[in-house]
Amino acid sequence: MLACALALSLQLTSLVVAAPSFSVSVSSPQLSVNGVSNLHVTAAISNTGSETLRLLKDPSSILRKDWETDSFRFTQNGTNVAPNFLGAMVKWSPELAAATNAVTTIAPGQTVEVAHDLSTRYDFSALGAGVFDIHAYDTFTHIDEAGNYIPLQAAVSTPVSVAITGSLNAVRTPVRSAKFAKRANFKGCSAAQETDIDHAVGAASELSTGAFNYFSSRSKATLRYETWFGKFDPTRFNTVKANYKKIAAVHLSAFTYDCGCPHQDAFAYVYPEKFGEVYLCPAFFKAPPRGSDSQAGTIVHEVSHFTKTAATKDLAYGKTKCATLAKNRPKKAITNADNIEYFAENDPALS
Repeated sequence: MLACALALSLQLTSLVVAAPSFSVSVSSPQLSVNGVSNLHVTAAISNTGSETLRLLKDPSSILRKDWETDSFRFTQNGTNVAPNFLGAMVKWSPELAAATNAVTTIAPGQTVEVAHDLSTRYDFSALGAGVFDIHAYDTFTHIDEAGNYIPLQAAVSTPVSVAITGSLNAVRTPVRSAKFAKRANFKGCSAAQETDIDHAVGAASELSTGAFNYFSSRSKATLRYETWFGKFDPTRFNTVKANYKKIAAVHLSAFTYDCGCPHQDAFAYVYPEKFGEVYLCPAFFKAPPRGSDSQAGTIVHEVSHFTKTAATKDLAYGKTKCATLAKNRPKKAITNADNIEYFAENDPALS
């Protein structure tokens, strides 16, 4: 009996040891910077377990320095603070990332460092000068040996304290004028791509108008609403309704569509403050015109990010995670761009 118990204990210990484990830390070459233009940090991920990590390169994670995304958070005297984020919001596919090997592999005992220029992403002018603790977002998606996508959070996350003085404005290019042309403007797009975009724009307008009309004709819980936005609440319901109204009112045919994005695992991205500019990536042109994760739905997703419309975030990607977000955190679901998209696409159709 004792031998069996000892054997079971050793098996359980083995399982615990084999579990993925890692730590995240942030460092800076300067602990005091004169101006946000000099705000640079390095994020480090250390594999402290015995299993090799295969982490998807989510654009919103610290693994990607080629995206200006919101991959850091800030505290001051132990309190969360939020500088104005001016970077990119990206529609991304974990499946495409895995298929294109957009993965960072970290062996046991290995540390991977990624340098980040924060000068173009965060504007501190509303917060004022001071000392800020800079934390890296520490949740990742690991692909195990069976091919399963496993969410993992760092066992230890260590921030860096940086004093920021001088100019507190982010380094940005001028925001495009809101005076739009009467038809879409294309940058770096082929004739075939322009045709795809024209069709997607028309279909996206239909989706957003249809979503708003759905809300306008109802005032109580439905399966479609609760699937994507969670338990019915009148305040949240009216918030989403108002957001669809603003999205539907946008003249999408007057936007600028840039086809220069090279990232195979991304559909599109926007800068929320740059209303009227949408950057389209290879996955957009491989997506179906309508249906789930469609070209039309992608346009709705991206337009929802603009501060002039719904100011949505990218908190979860894909139907499974978005449905879980709606069930468990409905307040967050109504602010998530993929939830906005999937409700509008309504594929398969829900009443």
